[in-house]
Amino acid sequence: MIGKSCFHLIRRSGLIISFFCVLLFFLCGCFGDSSNSQSAISEEQPVAPNEVPLYNDWEITESTPLLNPDGTLAAWGWARHALLEYDRDFIQQSQADRLKEWDFFSISSPDCYMEITLADITWAVLVSVSLVDYQTGQTTSNLRFLLNSDLLNLPPEPYGSTLFDRWGVHVSFAFEDAIRTLSFDFARSLLFGPPISGEVEILDDPQDESLVTAMPFYQPDIFFYTNKIVALPACGSVEADGRVYTFPQGESYAVLDWGRGVWPEEFVWGWAVAAGEVDGKRLGFNIGFGDEDNSRASGNSVVYDGVLHKLGEIDWTYDPQDIMQPWHFKSLDGRFDMVLEPFFDQSNKIDLIIYFMDTIKVHGNVSGHVVLDDGPVVEIHNFLGFAEHAFQKW
Repeated sequence: MIGKSCFHLIRRSGLIISFFCVLLFFLCGCFGDSSNSQSAISEEQPVAPNEVPLYNDWEITESTPLLNPDGTLAAWGWARHALLEYDRDFIQQSQADRLKEWDFFSISSPDCYMEITLADITWAVLVSVSLVDYQTGQTTSNLRFLLNSDLLNLPPEPYGSTLFDRWGVHVSFAFEDAIRTLSFDFARSLLFGPPISGEVEILDDPQDESLVTAMPFYQPDIFFYTNKIVALPACGSVEADGRVYTFPQGESYAVLDWGRGVWPEEFVWGWAVAAGEVDGKRLGFNIGFGDEDNSRASGNSVVYDGVLHKLGEIDWTYDPQDIMQPWHFKSLDGRFDMVLEPFFDQSNKIDLIIYFMDTIKVHGNVSGHVVLDDGPVVEIHNFLGFAEHAFQKW
């Protein structure tokens, strides 16, 4: 299992690495021929900055309350940081039975994928973990579904810590010094699955930008507030039913889907992400759609080298009868054009009578291009990502 030395070692050695990088750059500049370098940023056909359509309307730039005292949405828009202050005490009795809160992490590597969830849906708590082995096609899962929401207390902001330790399950999401540590141990359950345990570290600098949105569902007291943080470097290991899986440093990326809100009983959504490196800088995208009123804030953005570039509306094209065919995502303005070539189907259905979710989900390699706000065209090739289209009733 990989401990905190995973990323702390980088910090201690950073000065030495920086010195050698400067020296190497100097030598290459003096003696190398840069004419053959292959950059993924197009210099031949950049878009003039004044021709790039921007989507900065309704951007929230200062800390502000998310809710009015009557529980209605006070801040409607998007932000680059979690500036919206969520106060659960403002939720009214009429809203309480529809209040949903969750922390969801996914971690991808070339060989395997995992996801772990802590969710409070008011009348129940869901704690789950899944491990996907891309090589064998096997998925190993374990969960607990408990009809008592007092068992979990999730923090009101994305950089808090939380702990669940009951019913044969220990899950800790801790944040300290720009490192998230996910540690978990699910005991074997005859009903819910084999033992799964592990620890994963995620490098997450709060100074980096990420997509924060607050939107209503066409009425001000039904809303959601989310922070999607993508392309986070990760490393660690997981033991699932006796087999150990490794998430190597430099090849693994995490996503945090942090959500708080008062939701309708039924909801449809689409969500896709991918991450990798372009010229030594991290790039990740988050795109999505749903039943919410997105007239002030869509769920579409790209983060490159810690800077968020907001995107407009994106068309999704895929064959629901053959989901292993390519999925195409293209913005109406042409700034974003990506194709996901699926190699793994993770679709699933959960039907607990009082909780239902039907999800089409594929993992694959993503290639395409995006135009940044200031004009450069960035091309990506074979980034690891996933896309899902789902219906939920809760």
